[in-house]
Amino acid sequence: MTSALVAATDVLIPATLDEDGRIGATEALSTIKLVKDLGMNPDLRVVGIIPSIVPGGRSTLKDAMGEFLADTYGSLYRDDLVIPRHSVRQQTRFACVPITDAPGREAQALADVYDRILTASGVEA
Repeated sequence: MTSALVAATDVLIPATLDEDGRIGATEALSTIKLVKDLGMNPDLRVVGIIPSIVPGGRSTLKDAMGEFLADTYGSLYRDDLVIPRHSVRQQTRFACVPITDAPGREAQALADVYDRILTASGVEA
């Protein structure tokens, strides 16, 4: 992870809307701060914290965690750029292939979401 941060220019932090996501966002930001403070990549830019693997419909935990992340991280939390829950993510991860190689509408929909996030965040793919 540190090597990737040293080589990167911009960072998007995916955060599941549960306790793991809260902890993960906090730890990611701490690691990024360390990389910057140690001079390994002082120009590294956090573009946003993106809600990831978000189930559809209403969920008390999802809503509460989204509010917590928004209150804690302000404009870094991008609830306008949601990565929905799709089973194709698990399938491609376990098969070690990119989502763009997966067939079907679900894979295309998820690839479109990632493209929208990168475009809206100003990050070059």
